[in-house]
Amino acid sequence: MRLTVSDSVNSDYNEAFIFVQDGGNIAPEITINNPISGATLIENQWVLVQASAEDLDGSIKQVKFMINGDSVSIDTTAPYEYRMQVGIGNYTAQAQATDNSGNSTTSSSISFSALSLAGNWVLEPVAKSLAVGPTVANLTWWSNSLGDVATRSCLFDDIYQINKDGSFRNIMGTNTWLEGWQNAGKEGCGSPVAPHDGSLVGKWSIDSLNGQLILDGKGLFLGLPKATNTGELGSGSTVPNARSYQIALTANRLTAVINYGLGFWQFQLVRSSGSVNTQTISQGDWRLYPNPSNNVLYLDIPSALLGYKIIAQTGQLVMAGKEKSINIEGLTAGVYQIQIETSTEVKTLRFIKANN
Repeated sequence: MRLTVSDSVNSDYNEAFIFVQDGGNIAPEITINNPISGATLIENQWVLVQASAEDLDGSIKQVKFMINGDSVSIDTTAPYEYRMQVGIGNYTAQAQATDNSGNSTTSSSISFSALSLAGNWVLEPVAKSLAVGPTVANLTWWSNSLGDVATRSCLFDDIYQINKDGSFRNIMGTNTWLEGWQNAGKEGCGSPVAPHDGSLVGKWSIDSLNGQLILDGKGLFLGLPKATNTGELGSGSTVPNARSYQIALTANRLTAVINYGLGFWQFQLVRSSGSVNTQTISQGDWRLYPNPSNNVLYLDIPSALLGYKIIAQTGQLVMAGKEKSINIEGLTAGVYQIQIETSTEVKTLRFIKANN
């Protein structure tokens, strides 16, 4: 029942709920509020499974949590919750509320999964894998072009090594992209500059409250060394001892966003299929090198080559042949796929054509 009182300008109301029943007990209501169904978590991340429950004609005696069908916890006091550390895999969660009369209701199930963050990651060699803007939804201030992938090839082959033991390394070899503040005002490929030179092995962790990736160690970074949580670095800037990134993870893609105060940098990374710092693309016994290349690519495969096709990002076939030494000097700088056919199988690899 609702009583509303109003004058010519304002109004207000109050409500009273009246339950009419046949003498039986009204079952309690229960819903799982966290995590969101379909969420992707990180291996070893702690997650709080939370439920809200109420009983219209009595009180809640207990809430039982079930993970993958097994009872794991009972909570008797609101807020009703169960804290768990997840391993790699898929999960379903339900909660069952029991009221003071012994009547029970089981919630709808939710599902979530956990993936491993461990591995070697590289910037995806595509347009807009680096982008910056005023908000995460509006990364319009600047983003890399496909041509930048070739121009900055020394950046796109850098490795971000995330290890299962909690250690983290930047692996740049002898060449990486330097910005003006690192290199006397001149941008270009050059020898890494301390402390962003990969000499430190630091630590990584996941902040379970907000899902952020924390890199602990001076000079450790994802994407670009200048992006920190307190602004962009310049000549003479103080380098922070840690950085935090909001991340989203799928099996083979990692999106990392850092709020640097005036805006947001976003970095799209993919798992590296090649060996660390070899500039060789490997898939099993198949090897394609050097990568990037501005003139010749070499194929090293275990069986007879029947032919190859090189396909541009637009899907256009731009080259085909049967030789293992492939002259790509005539290709426009950018990212390409090469489809290789042998007598036993067909594989597709990706390479960067650098500027001549």
